[in-house]
Amino acid sequence: MEAAFVRDVIPEEADVKLDKPRVEKVVENSVGDPERKMLADISNVPKKPSVLTQDNKSRPTSSTGKEYVEQLQKENAALKKLVADKNKIIELSGAELHQLGLTLQKMQQQNLHLAQANSQMLAELNSGKDRVFYFTFLFLICL
Repeated sequence: MEAAFVRDVIPEEADVKLDKPRVEKVVENSVGDPERKMLADISNVPKKPSVLTQDNKSRPTSSTGKEYVEQLQKENAALKKLVADKNKIIELSGAELHQLGLTLQKMQQQNLHLAQANSQMLAELNSGKDRVFYFTFLFLICL
């Protein structure tokens, strides 16, 4: 006897939220399944010779190594272009960061001058208030 997998089907119209995940039920099939699954080959004998790359992708070996070398040279050229682009971006970013640093220093200098001017004006204002208070006191004494 063979087992066939049957899924519980919920109509699409139903707005039902399930608390449990859908469960696959195993149903015994008495007739027999025309699509039989093949057993996996677990032997150590490779089917085709292949070459593993750094990212563990297998590549079929060519009849001549020339095609493989040409492909590697193309990949190498593409990688060199990517590195050159990356270096260009880094260089432009460095120049931009330098310019932003200079702008920041300029803004900090302007902020310092404004703070000093503000302090001076507050000192003059307080001095003026003190003089007004002093003269008002003198005027009240004289009356």
